[in-house]
Amino acid sequence: DRRKHGAIGAHLDDEVPGAGVTAGLIPLDGDVLIPEGARLKLIVVTDGPGIRAERLGGAVAAEMAALGMPGSRFEVDVTQREAYDGAPVDDRRLAFDARGVDAVSFRVSANPGEPVRPLIAVSSGGETARIMLGLKSVLQSADRVPVLVFDEIDAGIGGRIGAVVGRRLWSLTPQHQVLCVTHLPQV
Repeated sequence: DRRKHGAIGAHLDDEVPGAGVTAGLIPLDGDVLIPEGARLKLIVVTDGPGIRAERLGGAVAAEMAALGMPGSRFEVDVTQREAYDGAPVDDRRLAFDARGVDAVSFRVSANPGEPVRPLIAVSSGGETARIMLGLKSVLQSADRVPVLVFDEIDAGIGGRIGAVVGRRLWSLTPQHQVLCVTHLPQV
């Protein structure tokens, strides 16, 4: 049985007795249960403090600029919290739940000169759709979600940027089914 938790993957040996039953399960953290006596191996996939986060943020910001949001910034904030009963990682013990040891948040500045703030606080529907398109474009080879739905992706853009958005959406179609609510024929 294999369970993935964000930045940590927990692997349970297939040959653990009682692996398919709820009796004999012990809580690992929150809603995560493992068979009593199972050997748990934690794999940390975070490399260096913020290295991947910086690369992802820069790549998404470049996509946002191409999608009609020049001068915008996108930052990925990755934090970890130590806990005495947490998962052993290097020389520390980190708190984790079903999402892993990393708490990840996206911060964005949609306009030049504005400070970065949490994505949910600064984006309109159309901006959010284009930011998600940029994120999905950057991560398309790693994303296993079969269907992507974009609503209002054409809000506040014209035909030239609409054509760019349409091409980006088309580039996602080999790996995903893409559905859009739009009024622009370019999209």
